[in-house]
Amino acid sequence: AGHHRHSDSGPCAACEKGKYRDAADDDEATCSDCPDVETTLRPGGVSSASCVCDSGFRRNDTSTSCELCTDPDAACHAGERVPCGKHEQPTDDHTHCQCIPGYFRRNGTCALCLAGYHCDPATEDIQACPPLMTSLAGAQAVEHCECAHAGHVKYGAGASAYCACAPSHYQGDTH
Repeated sequence: AGHHRHSDSGPCAACEKGKYRDAADDDEATCSDCPDVETTLRPGGVSSASCVCDSGFRRNDTSTSCELCTDPDAACHAGERVPCGKHEQPTDDHTHCQCIPGYFRRNGTCALCLAGYHCDPATEDIQACPPLMTSLAGAQAVEHCECAHAGHVKYGAGASAYCACAPSHYQGDTH
């Protein structure tokens, strides 16, 4: 079970991931495919019960088929609902949970983005605002970074933004 023979005299090989072979199956040369949106967790599936829902899908409560995971507070993996943690939400495809906007992943949990930084929800990274710029805690994008000094004006946008004196001002001597 879980293996097939390449030829009449050849060695047996494990069925590849997404396929299985029952012990009772008379055809030693082939493995059966799991149904649509199902796979096996590893090579060598020994029966149709080895098939689980693909990530982003879960078993229907009333039947044995897999359906798209749409729970707003959970992802789905191997046919099971996996609740998202505090300050997390499922990705658009519901394959895993990610930090909500304005948070970043630190030691496996989501933490509020620090003042002076912005946190990209797609990468869950924390990045410093450009020079002479700062942000409030929870900033979700570089566009939320503003000039740190009164009298400075923000020029440009996104990662190329910078702060400088307003046109009617100049950087005076500081000594």
